[in-house]
Amino acid sequence: MAYLETEGYVVQPHTSAGRIPSDCGYRYFVDHYADSASLTSSLYSATSTTLAISSQLSAVSTFVASSLRGCIYAIVIILFAPVARA
Repeated sequence: MAYLETEGYVVQPHTSAGRIPSDCGYRYFVDHYADSASLTSSLYSATSTTLAISSQLSAVSTFVASSLRGCIYAIVIILFAPVARA
């Protein structure tokens, strides 16, 4: 933990707080995780098929969240920006 703090990967926002990843820590994770993660051909095929046949945003978001959760073994939250309609 001391090494991570010294290198700037985690910070302690205030005295009674635990350590949290810094911007540098998050960047390291994203840069290194992206190299090790890849879609399997079956997941890629399923994703392409789902996106091609589904026009329902909720169905696509559910599929994407489930697929990501299976790949990264973590909680997945998907947020959408409001869309202005003419």
